[in-house]
Amino acid sequence: MSPKWLRIWDMRAASTHGFGLSSRRRTVWVLNSDTLPEPDALAELAAYARSHGKGMVGSCIIRTDQPDRVFTRGMAWNRFACRAEAIGRGAEISVEPDPEEIETRLASPSGASIYVTREVVDAIGLMDERYFLYFEDLEWGLRAQRLGMVGYAHRSRVPHKCGTTIGGTARRAARSRLSVYLGARNLILYERSKNPLRVPWALVTQTGFLAIYGAVGAFGNMVAGFRGLVAGLRGEIGRPDSFFKAN
Repeated sequence: MSPKWLRIWDMRAASTHGFGLSSRRRTVWVLNSDTLPEPDALAELAAYARSHGKGMVGSCIIRTDQPDRVFTRGMAWNRFACRAEAIGRGAEISVEPDPEEIETRLASPSGASIYVTREVVDAIGLMDERYFLYFEDLEWGLRAQRLGMVGYAHRSRVPHKCGTTIGGTARRAARSRLSVYLGARNLILYERSKNPLRVPWALVTQTGFLAIYGAVGAFGNMVAGFRGLVAGLRGEIGRPDSFFKAN
């Protein structure tokens, strides 16, 4: 990544929630601070955006401990289950998918690496800070998706030390209580703001989902999740100070 391409601001303070930001005139690259982008990752994002007419493009995210497998190609939104789902998880990195097939499912790029043009930011606004963590990238992407501007650049490879920001991980028992709390809270905030009639159904699906934590013995996480649901119903936004005070 040539210095002529971009300016970089190091934004690793807690107030940035693990995100870094780089800018080149009319484009922005939102990048998680615990990523290790390959040298041509940004160039591939920019090239894909230009060639496909997309204003918000995501990378292929790879776990640093599984470099030959896809961690996620972005997020699909499962309206029935009220949850985001990783696209392509576990697929071989060497197999390049049809981008159009990916983009029919793609609700948002992964927040670990999002390339976005100034035109799209002007059209849809910035990330919604009410979420603090979780759902801010999904909600932002869904706004861009409505304009047909979300794309996926498979050749932009971004290894990611997954879960280091607040302890999120694929294993339920190993997840931090904060990540479970915010995931539950922000789902309710999202549905309240976008689809208020779906809030009761979201509570039903989340009750079943959180019960699984209890089934695997992660009772602290189960309780944290239910506290998050209550916080969402109460309208708590931003930094979850009530959670920090109780913990």
